[in-house]
Amino acid sequence: MKAACQGLTGRRVLVTGATGFLGRRVLPALDRAGAEIVVLLRDPDVACGADLRARYPSVAVRTGDLRDPGSVEAALAGADTVLHLAAKAQAGGRFNEAPDYFACNVAGTLNLLTACARGRVRRVVHLSTAQVYGRSDSLLVDETHPVDGRTVYAASKIAAEGLVRAYAEDGFSAVSLRPSNIYGPGQQAATVVTAILAQLAAGDAITLQTLDPVRDFVFVDDVVQAILAAAAAEAPPSGCAINISSGEGVSIRQLAEAAIRAVRNGTPVTLSARSGLPAQADRLVCANDLAAAALSWRPAVTLSDGLAQTFRADWARATPDTAQETEAA
Repeated sequence: MKAACQGLTGRRVLVTGATGFLGRRVLPALDRAGAEIVVLLRDPDVACGADLRARYPSVAVRTGDLRDPGSVEAALAGADTVLHLAAKAQAGGRFNEAPDYFACNVAGTLNLLTACARGRVRRVVHLSTAQVYGRSDSLLVDETHPVDGRTVYAASKIAAEGLVRAYAEDGFSAVSLRPSNIYGPGQQAATVVTAILAQLAAGDAITLQTLDPVRDFVFVDDVVQAILAAAAAEAPPSGCAINISSGEGVSIRQLAEAAIRAVRNGTPVTLSARSGLPAQADRLVCANDLAAAALSWRPAVTLSDGLAQTFRADWARATPDTAQETEAA
């Protein structure tokens, strides 16, 4: 991350989604890099906006909505780099919610890219998702794999990626990042990782919907490194999409067992599955060779270390048997 941060010194960077899971980790990294930070918030008076102002007094807060072209253009004034992290991002999304997904993820991205094309922006980093691949029979999915929008969320991200690709032909550099399953401290969304760790904090049993699907998990700080690397890289392949992943397949059973080893030090824990709806994809594991070649990026945090860090930060105080370990860590 150090080299990427050096490349951002003095750059005026607009961040959307600054109060989200990733945005909250990106801001301190940009601040340490000496970047001039601007954030676009729909409501800067809510608690997260007030906290942002308190933590980063030098950050310029602009009020607006990505769906409003005027407020987007005003927020973008003077920026040369854009980190577009904002999205309506529930993994599935009901079809009756499709207008909301497309208004935020597609129309909002269109407004932002249009403003970038009019301004002096030289780099746009758009956060997409590996869910654009849908179902796959491949052991390892690279960026040449066809996209398959089987959910409203994935379909909206495929459309947004298309806009990024089209606008990248218009004079500025733009790239979409496709992170796999992101996890880490401060994650509020209901994910399989948060479900496992919450149950470990509460007792000696873990019950999950299913244990068989194989996924690819990447720690939040590694994703932040990738975002900064994409923003600072001299010449990433403009318009393309790049996987940000561990490149390692882990079944849900293996994930739970890794969490037990990481946070329970051998304490017996029962693990079981209940019947339920089938997973969206039985296996989705993404190659990260393009990220290594184009961004000089590889994940640095192991699954075991990432799970332990997340548990210590978010749940360890709830379990008396881990309190002393946490205080000594």
